[in-house]
Amino acid sequence: MSHKWIVVLALILGAAAVAPAHAALDTACTVTVTATHDGAVVETYTRDFTVARNAPFVDDFSTPTRQKDFSASVAREADGVKVHISYFSDLGTFHAASFDADMLVARKVRTTSGSTGFYLSSNDTPVGGTHRIFYTLTCLLGG
Repeated sequence: MSHKWIVVLALILGAAAVAPAHAALDTACTVTVTATHDGAVVETYTRDFTVARNAPFVDDFSTPTRQKDFSASVAREADGVKVHISYFSDLGTFHAASFDADMLVARKVRTTSGSTGFYLSSNDTPVGGTHRIFYTLTCLLGG
């Protein structure tokens, strides 16, 4: 076999070895976000999405009067892939919900959930009371 063919074969085998590593960053996820005010649901956001390296997921679900967006990205970590999500929703004139979260995904389905909130004691606005934002993120590496 000539040196030219050995080089071509080496390049093909090298590309084949690298392709699965990049493909492994493809991650299928589902996110659910629920915003509540004094225990009553005021907004729910649910989305299935796939995110990959150099291909972040962005969803602008704004209305004509309210900015709302969700985004996700992945980055390789030593022991898996880190999924990063960011959520923002302008819920009303006087308040908005915003959070970021990270989750490490390995070779099996992973789920994380959390919440954040605040209390507004002003009687001068119609949104006084307890505000909570709950989220659940489920992802599968290579999904």
